[in-house]
Amino acid sequence: MTGAAEGAQQDAAVGPEVTSAFAEFQKTEYAHIAEAHFKAIEAISFFFRYYLLVMSLPVSIAAVLFGLAARGLDFDKATTIALLGFASPVLIVVGLVGFCMLMYIINIKMDVVLYSRVVNSIRKFFYDLHDSDHTNKMLMRQLPQSASIPAYRDMPFGFVVLAFALFDMLYIGLGAHLLITAEIGGASSDHPLGFGGYSRSNIVLFSIAIVAGFGAHFLAYYLFSRHREYAYLRATAIGIDIDGVLNQHREKFCEMASKKLNKQLRPEDIKLLPVHENAGLNPPITRADERAIFNDPEYWVEMPVLDGAADAIKTFRRSYLLPVHIFTHRPWPDLSVGQGTTAEEMRALRQSWRIAADSMARRANVKECVRLWVNLVTAVNFRASIRYITKYWLRVNGIAYNSLLVEKGNENIVYSRGRYENRFNYAKRKKIKFFVEDDWVKAIKLSYICDIVFLIAHPYNRGTDSDSLTHENESIIGRLPGNVLRVESWTHLKKAIAQLV
Repeated sequence: MTGAAEGAQQDAAVGPEVTSAFAEFQKTEYAHIAEAHFKAIEAISFFFRYYLLVMSLPVSIAAVLFGLAARGLDFDKATTIALLGFASPVLIVVGLVGFCMLMYIINIKMDVVLYSRVVNSIRKFFYDLHDSDHTNKMLMRQLPQSASIPAYRDMPFGFVVLAFALFDMLYIGLGAHLLITAEIGGASSDHPLGFGGYSRSNIVLFSIAIVAGFGAHFLAYYLFSRHREYAYLRATAIGIDIDGVLNQHREKFCEMASKKLNKQLRPEDIKLLPVHENAGLNPPITRADERAIFNDPEYWVEMPVLDGAADAIKTFRRSYLLPVHIFTHRPWPDLSVGQGTTAEEMRALRQSWRIAADSMARRANVKECVRLWVNLVTAVNFRASIRYITKYWLRVNGIAYNSLLVEKGNENIVYSRGRYENRFNYAKRKKIKFFVEDDWVKAIKLSYICDIVFLIAHPYNRGTDSDSLTHENESIIGRLPGNVLRVESWTHLKKAIAQLV
C-alpha cells in the first residue's frame, strides 16, 4: 500500500472526529480573530487621536509667542524670532514623530486586513460544511469568503496617509525654514520670517525636499502593503537534502561494500542509519567499514542520481518560480581513520581527494581558471574537496539550484545558532516553504519551520505496521506531524507540489 493510500485510509477512519474537533477550533479561532480585528481598529483611532494632540501643542505654543510679540509686551520681534528659531528643531522632531506613528498605524492597518482574511477563510470553511446547494449559499451569503480580500492597499486609508503627510510636512517644512532663516541665515527686519533670503535654487531645493518627504509617506504605505501581500508569511522556496533524496546512497553503499570489503549487502536491508547500527545485517558492517567507504572519494564522485530529480527541480525553478536551496552534511574525509596508518598512506588519501575534486571540475566543464582555483584551495585545505565534489556532482547531473550549503557541524541544533550554519537556521532566514528530507528526526524538526516537509520513502524512515506515523525504531521518540508528507518518488513529489504552490 502506498503512502498516499495509507493516508487516505487513516483519514477515512478518523475523519468525523477530526472534522468535529477542527470545527470547534475554527469557532474559537473565529471569535478570537474577530475580537482582535475590532481591537486593532480601535487602536488605529486611539493613536490617531493622540497624533492630533501632539500636532496641536506646537501650534498653541507658536500662537502664544506671536501674540506676545504683537502686543509689544516683554518680548520684541527679534526675541520672538530667536525663540522660534530655537523651537525649530522641536517642530522637525514633531514631524518625524508623526511619520513614525504613521508607520505603526500602517502596521496595525495591515493586521486588520490579515484578520479580515482569516475570518473570510473560516467563513468559507463553515459554508463548505453546510449541506445546501450553491444557489442558496450564494443568496444567503453577504460577506466575502475569499482569503485574498480585502486588499492591503486601498483608497480610504490613503486619505489617512494624506492627513499624516500634510501635518508632518507642515511641521518639518516650518521647522526647517525657521532653522534656516532665524539660526543659520539670520532674520532681517525686512524679511524676518519670509523667503526673501532664499535664492531661486534654494527655493527649488527646499520644495523638492518637501515634496520628497510628502511622497515618502505614500511610498512607505506602498512598501508595507506590498511586503504584506507578497512577502509576509509568504515562504516561497524549497529546501532539498542530497543524500537519500537526490542520490541512491544505499545502492552505492552496497556496491562499495562489495568492492572494498567483499561484503554482499542489499539496499533494502539497510533499515537504520548509520549503517553500523543495523544489528540484523549479514555480514555485519562496523563503524570502521563505514569510514573506509565514506573516506573513499569514489563513493561521492560516482554516486548515482535518483530518477526524476533533475527534471522535477527544473520544473520547480522555471514553472513554479521556487528558489531551490540544497543541503548536505558530509564531514568527509575523516582523518581519524588514519590512526595506525603510515604517513605515506595519509598523503595518498589527501592526494586522492584532491584528484577527485579536480576530476569532478573537469567533468563539469568548468573554466581552466576555476580548475586552477580548485587545485589551489584543496592544496591548502584538502578537506575542501568534498564541497567541490558535491558542487560539481550536482552540475554534472543537471541539478540546478540557487544555493548550496555543505554543513560542517551542529547539524542537529535547531534553536541555537552554533558555530556553523545548518539547514534549520538557513530555512528560517530564507523562508523555505517546502523541504524534502529522508531523515525522520530532521523532518520533524523542519516541520516547525517549513509549511510542508516531504519525506522520501526509505526502509530506514518507515513507520510501524500498526501506525505509519510512528517510527519502527523505538529509539526515535515522537510521531510525524501532520505537515510531514510521505512521497514514494520524485514523480509523486512533483505532483504534490504542483497542488500546493
